[in-house]
Amino acid sequence: MRVGLVGGRGSPDLACLKREIEDRGHKTAVVSPRKFPQYAFAAATWGSEPAGTAQGPRRGLRCDHVDLLDCRCFYLHEFDLRDRFFRGEFGKDVWIALRDRYLEFTESEVENVAFQMSLSLSLGEVKPTVNSPRALLGSRLRPWIYFRLARMGLPVVPYQLGPTADAAALSKRLRIGEDFSYDVPCFPRDLANVISLNIEKPGETWRVLAVSRAEPSSLMIAENGAPRSLEQPGEAGELAEKALAALGLDVAEVHLARYRDGLRLLDVLPSPGISEFEEVTGERGSGKIAERVLQMGGSN
Repeated sequence: MRVGLVGGRGSPDLACLKREIEDRGHKTAVVSPRKFPQYAFAAATWGSEPAGTAQGPRRGLRCDHVDLLDCRCFYLHEFDLRDRFFRGEFGKDVWIALRDRYLEFTESEVENVAFQMSLSLSLGEVKPTVNSPRALLGSRLRPWIYFRLARMGLPVVPYQLGPTADAAALSKRLRIGEDFSYDVPCFPRDLANVISLNIEKPGETWRVLAVSRAEPSSLMIAENGAPRSLEQPGEAGELAEKALAALGLDVAEVHLARYRDGLRLLDVLPSPGISEFEEVTGERGSGKIAERVLQMGGSN
């Protein structure tokens, strides 16, 4: 069986999962949409044989020279944005030309993300995936995560969403920077520049590698100081499992925070940091994820 791994080719997390799947005797195909659209990927459905031949047209979904329909199932990692635009201060004439290039870069970045979203949703239409594309997309929206979890009766951290206090000052500073320093990356790329998600400061925070339908393990990290492996998840593990069910996820890295009234959900990341968990805990968490992916593909 061949399993498709969608994400950055250099991802240490995908490398861990690739190792586990291949150790179980299966093949993998890593598909990285990161360079789209700078590089011409054939992301389309076409016939590989000319019309009118004896074989007839064979339809396939191809990307990065891989026929994705040859894969039995897929593991969808986080969307892999490109490296940031290079920094530097230049003379005005040179900077004007670079500014146009930067604007083209940011516009194609939108296309890059739209392509990855479309690719994920298309795969989910025809193949089993971990996680579900729709659950993956929804779980990138942190305010929605809080609303969904609270609506399902789960405890979430106290938060407030609104504009940053210095949004106007930031905008003015950027305009000044553009007029006088000709610094190319003076345009913000992160919503954090203008939107703030304020969370009441918790006590100790935890991270749990949660896999649906897997037995609890000690894959847990405390973040007060250096990360470390802890005992069985217990209450935290149960809360993480409920968060997966509420968001329709198969695999996630669940962040929890302890307040005076107990544990609360801080975040749910559908693309867990597998390699870090393995390094800290000494356990092969990728094995549990590999089992879930292969189960989706119909293999025991």
